Amino acid sequence: MIYNDETLLNNKVSESEVQKIVEKYGKAFKESRLNPSQELEYGQVLLQSPFEQDLFIAITIFEELIRNRRNELNMVLEYYVGLIIGFMKVKKFEDAIMKLDLCRQLIHLNIEQENRLKMLENRIQNRNRSFFWAAASFVAGVGAIALMVFSGKKS
Repeated sequence: MIYNDETLLNNKVSESEVQKIVEKYGKAFKESRLNPSQELEYGQVLLQSPFEQDLFIAITIFEELIRNRRNELNMVLEYYVGLIIGFMKVKKFEDAIMKLDLCRQLIHLNIEQENRLKMLENRIQNRNRSFFWAAASFVAGVGAIALMVFSGKKS
């Protein structure tokens, strides 16, 4: 089953669902006994895991699939999208943008596929802005506290 991008970005599967998929596919993946759609499903379920370690495993899976399954042309875009979403979920936005740009360079995209990547790019940029403003607010708050403490000591 191929999950849509919004599901991969927003959905979380239960711990037991992750365990089932790892039991079903984990050993076979390491032994290279899965077909491309099973490999994709394995990585996509791990992207929905509530555990950060599973997100890093998914990233590794998609990197390996891109490296070793380049001849599966109909799947390469799915592998890149999985990798990009993995980087987004672990907040490595620069890596996500870099892979997005690489995907555009390597794959001849139709309009629908380009729009799909554009949606991911917009999500990355929005999250980057959110983190920037959160960091700026934090720094301003720390500065205000320091100013209050310093002002209190002068009196």
